This record gives sequence, C-alpha cells and structure tokens, in this order.
Amino acid sequence: MNDHFCRQFDISDRSAVTGEGLEAVADEIESSFDGPGQIGSRMTTLTEQSTPTHRERLEVPDGRVFELSYLPMNDSGEATMWLYEDVTGEFERRRQLKQYETAVNAFGDPVYVLDDDGRFEFANEALAELTGWDPAALEGRHVSTIMGEEDVKRGKSVIRSLLKSDAEDKNTFEMEVIAADGSTVLCENHVGLIRAGDLLEGTVGALRDISDRKRREEEIKRERDRLAATFDAAPSPFVQARSDDRGLVIERVNNAFIEVFGYDETELIGATLGDRIVPEGVAAGDATSDPHTQEVVRETADGEQRTFLVGSALAADTEDGTEVIRTYTDITDHKRRVRRLEQIRQNVSDVIWISDPDKDEMEFVSDSYESVWGRSPESLKREPASFIRGIHGDDRDRVTSALEEQSEHPDEYEETYRVVGPDGDIRWVRDRSSGIYQDGELERIIGVASDITDRKRQQQELERERALTEQALDTLEDIFYVVGADGTFLRWNERLPEVTGHADEVVDSLAVTDVIAESDREPIKAAFDEVQDAGRTKLEATVVTSDGERIPYEFRASRFTRPDGTDSGVVGIGRDISEQKRRERELQTFERAVEDAGHAIFWMSDEGTIEYANSAFAQQTGYDRDEAVGSTLEELWPEQSAAIHDEMWDTVQSGDTWESEFVIRRKDGRRYTVQLSVSPVYGREGGSPTRYVGVASDITERYRREQRLSVLQRVLRHDLRNNLNEALLAAQLIDRQSDEPEVETQVEAIYQVVEETLALSKKVRKSQKLFEEGEDYNTVIDVADRARSQVASLRTERSEVTFAVNLPAAQHAVTSDLVDQALRNVIQNAIERLC
Repeated sequence: MNDHFCRQFDISDRSAVTGEGLEAVADEIESSFDGPGQIGSRMTTLTEQSTPTHRERLEVPDGRVFELSYLPMNDSGEATMWLYEDVTGEFERRRQLKQYETAVNAFGDPVYVLDDDGRFEFANEALAELTGWDPAALEGRHVSTIMGEEDVKRGKSVIRSLLKSDAEDKNTFEMEVIAADGSTVLCENHVGLIRAGDLLEGTVGALRDISDRKRREEEIKRERDRLAATFDAAPSPFVQARSDDRGLVIERVNNAFIEVFGYDETELIGATLGDRIVPEGVAAGDATSDPHTQEVVRETADGEQRTFLVGSALAADTEDGTEVIRTYTDITDHKRRVRRLEQIRQNVSDVIWISDPDKDEMEFVSDSYESVWGRSPESLKREPASFIRGIHGDDRDRVTSALEEQSEHPDEYEETYRVVGPDGDIRWVRDRSSGIYQDGELERIIGVASDITDRKRQQQELERERALTEQALDTLEDIFYVVGADGTFLRWNERLPEVTGHADEVVDSLAVTDVIAESDREPIKAAFDEVQDAGRTKLEATVVTSDGERIPYEFRASRFTRPDGTDSGVVGIGRDISEQKRRERELQTFERAVEDAGHAIFWMSDEGTIEYANSAFAQQTGYDRDEAVGSTLEELWPEQSAAIHDEMWDTVQSGDTWESEFVIRRKDGRRYTVQLSVSPVYGREGGSPTRYVGVASDITERYRREQRLSVLQRVLRHDLRNNLNEALLAAQLIDRQSDEPEVETQVEAIYQVVEETLALSKKVRKSQKLFEEGEDYNTVIDVADRARSQVASLRTERSEVTFAVNLPAAQHAVTSDLVDQALRNVIQNAIERLC
C-alpha cells in the first residue's frame, strides 16, 4: 500500500497488515472509523466478479465516497492491485445535479443551461412542453433554435452587462420563444451566470410565459386609460386623494373639478382636502371602505355657496396610504328647482279641477279657483256647472259648445276665454283638459285653467311696443332692413322705399342685390355669407334708385335666427355716406393742395417732433421727408439761438401765432432767408393745442430786392435834397438881387414848393420805416370813424377851411394803422387843391 492510501485511511503502521489477507486490511481500514463496515464484503464481492475492471462505490462513515477496483497482476490471479479512488466531490456534484434536475423538472417554469458558446447542455420537461423540442434533441444546439436574432442579441447584451457587474449575477429580459412548429410565446427570461472563478462556464435561464400577464397588463392599461379618460371627461368634479399624516392629500382632479370650484390645478395638487373642500361633518382623514354620500354646502374659490352631493369610496389601501376617490355632484340648481316646485305647489295660481265627463260632479277644485273666478271652491262643488255663468258673455256660447265636445274627446279640449268676477274684474283664462280612462272607458276629466291675464296684457303691451318700434324705425334717416336666407327683403322701414323709389309691394318682391349697383353685388353676397360665419360685417356699396340715381351707402349687418330656428338671415342698417364721401374728397383736395403748395408746410406734435412735411419743405431745406419726420426744428436748424426757439414755443403754447424772419442753412450748408409762421391747432373739444402747424417761405430774393430798393431810395432822397437845396439857394439869390413885388411872389412860391417836397420826402421815409418794421395788416379798422377823427383834427388846424362830411355810420376794413396817415394826406391834398 502506498503512502496516499495510508493517509486516506489513517494507517500509521503499514507493517501490521503487510502480508495479511484482505480481511485484515479491511479490518484495519474500518478501525479508523471506529465502527464496523462493509469494506471487507465489498472487497470480496469485487474478487468474485468475472470482470476485473468492475468498480464498487464505498461510502465511509465520515461521509467520504470511494470507488474500489482491482487489477490482476498475473494470469493466475494470485496477485492483485487494489485501487481506492476518492470520488467524494464528484459524487456530491452528481447527487446535487440529480437533485437539481429533479427539482427543475418538478419546477413549473421552463429551465435551460447553456455552455459558454450558447449551446444547450440541459433543458427540463417544462421547456420541452413549451417549445415542442425534446430535451435530448436540444442538447448541443445553439440557443437561436428557440430565440430570434434580436432576442439573441438582447440576451448577449444582458450577459455582457452581468459580466461587467461585480454585484449582480442575474438579470431579466423579455423575449419571444420560438416553438418547433414556428409559433411564438412571449416569455420573461431570468438569466444567470455559471462562473468558475473569473471564467464563464455557461448560463442558466428560467423562462416564464407572460402572454397572459401581458394581456392582463394591456387590459389593465386600457382599463386605466378608459378610467382616466372617464375621470377627466366626467361632467361632475372628481378628486383622487391619498392619506398621510396631514390628512387626505389631493393627487389628481379632473377638469370639471377645476371649473366648478374655481381653483387652479397648482393650488389643489399637494393640498389636503381639509385645506380646500372637506365636506362639513366628514373628517379630513375619513376613508372608510364603505362607499357613502353626503349632501353638503361648500364655498367655491370666488366665494359662491353651492350645494353638492359628495360620494366617497375607498380606491386602494396600501403601505403608501389609503387612496380615496370622491365625486362632487353639483345639486345647487336641483335644490333650487325643488324649492321652486315646493313654492309653486304652495302658491300655485292655476285652477286644477277633476270632474265626471258630464260635469254632474266636481270631485276636486283647487283653492286658486276663488282668486280667478271670485267664487269659493265649495260653490263649484255644489253646482259644478256654475263656473259657466262666470264666463264673459261674448265667449260663453263658444265655450259651452266646446264643453259638449270635451265630454267625448277631453284630450282635444283647449279654450281661451274671459272670466268676469262678481266685482266686474275681467281675467283671461286658458283652459285645457285630459281624460282619465279605466279599461278604455272615460271615467273622469282632469283640467287646468291657467290665469293668463298678465300674459295677455304683456301681449297687448308687446303689440304696442312693436307698433312703437315700427314707428321709431320709420323715423330713422338710415335704412333698416331684414334679409332672409334667400336674399329677399323680409322687413324694412319707410326709408327704404323713400330712398330707392320702390313701393312697398315692389320691395316685397325684390332681393337686396336688386337695389345695389351691379359692380357691388358680388361683394354684397360675399359679405352676407360672411355674416353667417362671423356674426357681423360692414361694407360700402352703391344703392341704385328706381330712376337710376346712384347713392353711396355704408351697410352694417348682423346675423339673426328666428326663435323657432326655422330660418336665418341678416338684419342691419344702411347709412347714406354721400356727405362723408364729399368731405373725404375735400380732404383729399386739401391734402393735395398742401402737398403742392409753394410754401414749406409742416406740423409738429406737442413735443416738437415733426410729424408731417410736404414736398416743398424737402425742396426748401434739402432734407428728405424721412429725415425731417421724427426730427425737431432745433435739430434741423441748430444755428438758431436757443432764445428764438424758446420764444417760438412760449408763444404758440400760449395759444398765439409766432412769426419771424431769420437766416438758416440748408442741409448742403447754403444760407437763405426764411419767413416762418407757427400756429397752434386745437382739437374739436378745444382745450390745449394738439399739434402745431408751420409755414416757411423762402424770402431770400424778396429780401435782396428790398435791400436794393432801400439803397436806391436813399440815393434818390439824397439827390432830391441836393437839387431842392440848390433850388432854395437860387431862390434866395434872386430874392436878394430884386426888390420887385412880382419877383418876391415867385420866390415865395418856390420856397413853398421846396418845403412841401421836403416834407413829402420825410413822409415817404416814415412810411418806408413802418413797412420795414413789419406793420400788422391784419387789423380790423372802422375806416369811416378814422376819417371823422382826421377831419376833426384838421378843423382845429385849418380853421379857415369849411369841411362837409358825408360818411356811413361804419365801414370796416382789414388793414393797418397806416390808414390814418393815408386819410390825412388825402384830406390835406384836397384842401391844397381846392382852397
């Protein structure tokens, strides 16, 4: 025996058994386990086998397992070699594998084992049942036998992720199992790794048919979607809440809830029912399993008190809390109707009666009979036909005849008549009835007599109002019209025949396009079609009268529908805009005149910004309109002093016109002289100026002419004075050299002419200065009164002259104060010539 044998069986003294028989060896081995065994018998059995290679398994008491075999050493069999092989580990693996196989086959789900190449090493019976493949036939086949290409890729991806993970050895993915007959089954594959240290030996998979689960999940999802859609579309408010330590916390509300209670969704989600809408008498955390309802009055976000029927039900009870769904049915209107019906019952004004068909017996009559007929209900019960005596004489025969028919056909009876009370008060009644039948026989008649006096009076009032409306429409200066869906006139006021020249009976047969110019008919049709969609429209069209006159009109129209909904059309007003068109033409003419004016015209806002400039402004200043508009005068003419600008704005903002002449520069730098006038413009209501208009005239050439004329005048006056002085000196010499009276007389005449000529020169100079100083020629002066003043002054100066005055009481003229000097000169010249 070798050393390994001795160590395995704890034989310390090898010599004790050397040379002994098998029994001695067996006894020695068994003694190492402190008890008898079957080693000897097993060894004997092996020697008795006809095949020396036979192996016997030996389980020793310490749990180890050995396989015993012997090998003859010679032909006679007298010498043999015994082999004891420790197969404990392999035996344990086989035993566990058998247990696993038994367990896997007993396991309901299909299970398989793949090697590291993805080929089957094992498949249980459940997999065979699922796929139709025999387990033995699958061994050695690739897993693609039962998996599609995409699922194989997905499985490899799962395995790669598991290999990279130190924490996980298994994962799950969904796949379709391909059966032997080609059919597929949706399964959930739980994949695990079989490792040998860091090496992958294979994988194990457990399949679970999830077809039914998927169908259930889809059904649940569809059901949830339907519930969610129903929840959101429900006409009544719904709220879903979950309980926590605060109470029932709102998780979801539908649109009706938001609309009815008036809260924004963000105000509700996360809040508790106690913060918003806890029903009175129901605790915030109330979530009983039994559905219950309660009528409560709650206040909406805008403070309105409304009555709700609150239904509460437990939706789920989980570890996360209790989930409750509540519905809020708004019964406010219903409660109002109930109260109203109760009030009607208590205060009904209709007369309700029940009688036999022949009116021989009045079984019931309501208390309101007395308020309508003025007689007690008991009197009618005593004498059922007595109500007929209260019917107005003009209606009684008709009603009596109808009552005879009522006894045969009560359901067809309906009459309106007047009732005269004992005090003479007349009331209108609408009486109708129905039959009560038993086995096809008319047994009783029930009737309702309604007091319609107020309605009749309202109808009469309505007729009066209608007549008043007709009268008001006929007094309109505008055309009023109603046009049906077919385009014909349904109603109109008197103005339409007056304007068109068509009589009412002719208008009744006309379509609206018959009174419209041909060029405007299609736009009219399109506009009326637009009314049906947009509700209203406005357009301009030309009305053609019966004699061919064309009148511009503005039509405004709106859609209308008859109360019974049987017809729709257009109602509107047509207004004569001839005067408006004339003003528009005048405005266009004015705009053209301003645009073509020879002067630069512009207007400014109250802030001084130029809002408009005509073409002459651009020509005069050199600035394009686009440059001028939006600028100020200070920006265009910066060389002018701030004092001038301040003076201008102070003047115009106080309501006066500012005028001045000054030199400015064009955009290109050239200088020119401008006469500028700026005036305020007021709105229709007066008040402060709304804008300022300016007129700028280029007076450069005029200014130059005036300068030249002034120089010429000064030269002429100088020459005139020189000549007059020479004449005066000559006269003085003549006067000294001659003593003759006749000569003296002539010299005096020369003196007088020279003095008058010098005085006239001074007047001319004075007048020129007045012109140069800018005399105001816009003053209204009474010329006759000024003439009388000059005559009075000259009477004092020239007492020797007799004046005869023949002037009108007043004669006004727009001129200047220079008229005084002119009148004085005229009168003085007349005195000199006539006296």
